[in-house]
Amino acid sequence: MLATIPARLVVPEDVPALRAVSGTIWHGEAALPGGDRLEWRFAPLRTLTSLAFAADFTVTGAQTDLAGRAAFTPSTVRLDSVAGRADGSLLRAAFPDLPFACELGLLVDVPRLTLGNGATDVAGEIRSTPGTCTARSGGVAAPVPALLATARAAGPNSTALLVTPATQRRQTLARTVFTRDGRVAITIPPAGAALLPFASPPGGLSLETTL
Repeated sequence: MLATIPARLVVPEDVPALRAVSGTIWHGEAALPGGDRLEWRFAPLRTLTSLAFAADFTVTGAQTDLAGRAAFTPSTVRLDSVAGRADGSLLRAAFPDLPFACELGLLVDVPRLTLGNGATDVAGEIRSTPGTCTARSGGVAAPVPALLATARAAGPNSTALLVTPATQRRQTLARTVFTRDGRVAITIPPAGAALLPFASPPGGLSLETTL
């Protein structure tokens, strides 16, 4: 009976990134904004051992070929072994509130990502090809060089996400620190603001918020 429950009955309707949900919770799929398609298969053994709904998933599209594993509880989402290629459309689907949109290629290698209970725990890296980004408020598309986003531990209770040029890893263009109590600190230095004008006012920015 579990295998035949329609996926549309359990997928939250308020998730704008998931459209045209079909299939069952055992094997289903959903359309993503931008044309990519998410497909999942229930993983019963991992569900039992992790005490969470677990599944293997793929995301495919014209420029996307990603695969990974996921586990869900009422309060957390955990992804692991996520790897493959994608483009700006998947970035927009995953982070619809970003104040900019990009046209570039992505190479993803994220061994671990956990969201929930007001905290974020992530380890891995994403490399981008040269491309362009445009502020959602309008303006001219800005050229962007190849970038590297790296997530790593920044202490016993926090994770840092660093964005650097792919060929100059000591030059920080943006730094975001997530703490386990849900605080987020974002810093973009002047060099980052000059190279990424769509993400920061001139001169850079520094702000703190909570998840």
